[in-house]
Amino acid sequence: MANLQERRDKDGKLISYSIRIYRGRSQDGKQLKPFTATFEVKPTWSEKSARKKAEAYAATLEDRVRNGLVSDNRQRFDEYCEYVLEQKARTGTKKTSIKGYRAMTKRIYAAIGHILLKDIRPDHLNRFYAQLEEDGSGIEKRTACSRKLADLLKEKKMTRKSLSEGAGVPINTVYSAVKGNPVPAKTAIALSKELGMDVNEVFDTQKKLHTLSANTVQHYHRLISMVLEQAVKEGLIPQNVSKRATLPKLQRKEVNHFQPEELLKICEALQGEPIKWRALVMVLMMSGCRRGEVLGLKWDKVDFAQNTILIDNNVLYVPKVGIYEDTPKTAKSRRLIALPPDTIELLRKYKAWQEEEIKALKGSTRTGDSCLPKRTEDPCTRIRSIPGWIGSVSATACLISTPTPSVIRWLVYYIIMEWTASVSRHGWGTPR
Repeated sequence: MANLQERRDKDGKLISYSIRIYRGRSQDGKQLKPFTATFEVKPTWSEKSARKKAEAYAATLEDRVRNGLVSDNRQRFDEYCEYVLEQKARTGTKKTSIKGYRAMTKRIYAAIGHILLKDIRPDHLNRFYAQLEEDGSGIEKRTACSRKLADLLKEKKMTRKSLSEGAGVPINTVYSAVKGNPVPAKTAIALSKELGMDVNEVFDTQKKLHTLSANTVQHYHRLISMVLEQAVKEGLIPQNVSKRATLPKLQRKEVNHFQPEELLKICEALQGEPIKWRALVMVLMMSGCRRGEVLGLKWDKVDFAQNTILIDNNVLYVPKVGIYEDTPKTAKSRRLIALPPDTIELLRKYKAWQEEEIKALKGSTRTGDSCLPKRTEDPCTRIRSIPGWIGSVSATACLISTPTPSVIRWLVYYIIMEWTASVSRHGWGTPR
């Protein structure tokens, strides 16, 4: 039932009715924002006649609202954006995508969240994008440097390895900190705690605001455009004004590529590492898979006879959700990959080693289906520990810079592309 409220001027004369139509509750039990409208009263009408006309108008309007023929275009951008993100999550959008959207809403809401959908203009968006490009607009990062960490280790008779294990910090990060390079503030706190000292006694902390890149600004634009496009689809606004906004020009960025000889150095350094790490990195290099896809690989997807692996699973991490399994990033990411015989043989040896480990671990929750252990204490399940471990291997290999899992997966791709181009130019045979 619509609610009518009289509005009178200072002389007490009836001038209009405020109509409020309740829209019920959402799926999570929250009350939806009521639809409101104003019914103007003509001066020639009597109050009794005006009341009847207002009630008739309200009844018709209520029927149209309930049948979806009238939409509330007076919603604020932040309210409607929350609704769109809820719908995206409900209809199967990846958790990692929702996480990325949520991270961007803080800045978006501060700039245009208070503006009604129907009132958003291209200049609002242009000013917001310009604000994002200003110096210091990025996320605040606190780092810490120490020039006396090496002396403290000697004084306390501690090794870099013992400090790494005690503080739960990757060994390559400890080496970097000892050299005086900046490390994250939380890392400095962990190292200081292990040394039994206050962080301010060991490190000099500093605060730095990073500027957002043009590519990041375009990510913000895509989220805003997605929300406004949904509003157009639902009939809340006539057009998507973000299409008329001016975006910053993308700058070409030099990618950190590694050469084939550096790949060989990594392979040589792997020989002295545990077999599970050797298997992980070799599959990363030889398959070009994402690290989550490698961690999600099941033994029943490894064909030892045909030397292939089937990628149809992905291990991911999202705060407040934890580590979980999902399908690969896109439909095309589900693929069958051929691996070199040496890599398949390494997987075979690793499987045999893993089976022996499972027998030795009484009470383990391992089921034997995953190529990598599922026990939470195993570093392989800590997705973010992989770059740190690769860093320690790169230090052993004496590389100038540390390859990330992403760089490793693309390295072999570039080598193959280079070799293919050479074949087409010179007509060479198969690679040895």
